[in-house]
Amino acid sequence: KKIIFICIIVLIIKNSTKFAETFLVLGEHGYIAHVKN
Repeated sequence: KKIIFICIIVLIIKNSTKFAETFLVLGEHGYIAHVKN
């Protein structure tokens, strides 16, 4: 169960990193488009 929990945390961190990079690159307009999609 610990392994699964760690995998979930890793996935969340990766998704958060992708979102952060997208936000930094595209800025507010990218954020709005991301929310709409």
